[in-house]
Amino acid sequence: MKIEFNEIGMLEIETFYNQLVEDISSYTDDVYTLDFLEVEMITLPAIQVLLSFKKHCNKKNIELESINIHSDHILQAIETYNLKKTLGVKS
Repeated sequence: MKIEFNEIGMLEIETFYNQLVEDISSYTDDVYTLDFLEVEMITLPAIQVLLSFKKHCNKKNIELESINIHSDHILQAIETYNLKKTLGVKS
């Protein structure tokens, strides 16, 4: 899924979460890819949403993959919380 937000903050969090859960509910492939190409900033609550979404993926035996993360802000957050493997970050 291509993420449609430039920033995933408090205003976007509910819509973002609902999109993810709705999308995964009927998903049948082995790998679910989140494309961060347009995303420049992410907040801690958004990271928590991603971790919750990872649990949804695990329950359905779907691997989560995160691609096109170019924002230094996002990369730093992922490193700070040691989430590169958990979120399936691809270089």
